Amino acid sequence: MSRASVVSRIAHDACEKSPSIFPEGRRWWRDLPPDFPDKEERFGLALRDRVQVGASAASDIVLRTIGASLVGALAAPFGYGPKKLREAMADRDFYGPMAESADATRFFQPPPKGVWVRTRKASRPLFRPKDGVCNDLSFESPYVPANPRERKDFLSHSANRIAHARHWRHQDGPRPTVMAIHGFSADLYLLNEWFFALPWLYKMGFDVCLFTLPFHGKRQTRFSPFSGHGFFAGGINRINEAFGQAVHDFRIVLDHFESVLGVREVGVTGVSLGGHTSALLAAVEPRLRFAIPNVPVASIADLVQEWEPLGAIVRRALDVYDLSLE
Repeated sequence: MSRASVVSRIAHDACEKSPSIFPEGRRWWRDLPPDFPDKEERFGLALRDRVQVGASAASDIVLRTIGASLVGALAAPFGYGPKKLREAMADRDFYGPMAESADATRFFQPPPKGVWVRTRKASRPLFRPKDGVCNDLSFESPYVPANPRERKDFLSHSANRIAHARHWRHQDGPRPTVMAIHGFSADLYLLNEWFFALPWLYKMGFDVCLFTLPFHGKRQTRFSPFSGHGFFAGGINRINEAFGQAVHDFRIVLDHFESVLGVREVGVTGVSLGGHTSALLAAVEPRLRFAIPNVPVASIADLVQEWEPLGAIVRRALDVYDLSLE
């Protein structure tokens, strides 16, 4: 990975030194045209690349459609009623200055050091390497929501306070490690072993790890009708804090790899909701050798409005109560 990391660093430095295409002192999202999500971008890709990207995008559309129906029917009553929307609008004064500051550390605080991570042999993994081991990792998340209004409800979900990941590593490690983050409601390890081509990455010499997002899998809320329900069901503020916890807990796994296992090179990739998380990590975590967001969610505000029937409910509530997401 050393060669790739050098190339990536050069490209990153060049990007940082390039002049901004937006007015000085303004954030890029303030200058996007209202119809930006409707515009198509064309990329010059080879046939094989177009097929691979198209397949990823198609799977994301399927998951998004299923997710929209489930969230719209089962999450809207809990998190997108008039009271929750008014709270979210009021809390723009809390979250807004953090975003405008362009200082990611104001919201994404580093986790404490020395968090104990439990390691045990994985139960029934599909991929079982002969020259390595597959372990399940878990630990109690010390994350506390940044927004005081959200803390009591957020921390009341006990299952979500235990973070989970599955780790495949070579016996002669440590090796450079690729961490993968699943999409919305798509946390099954067996599915993601195939989706992220983890056996292939392992055979290429990498250790690999699947990270479970908050409110997914074993982290689901009590009486959750489907995996990931709690990520959106608590409303807009819950979404903010769920991403905060995702970044926080991911960094604890990274600390564990570095301090306990001696891993020195780690990169991350993710799809859809996991792609968005990967992009957030790229802005926060300097130890990452690469971050590859795959068909990531680019705008949560637009996503919520585009997910039908949830979008119709939110737009109607905004109109009735004379509110705006702008």
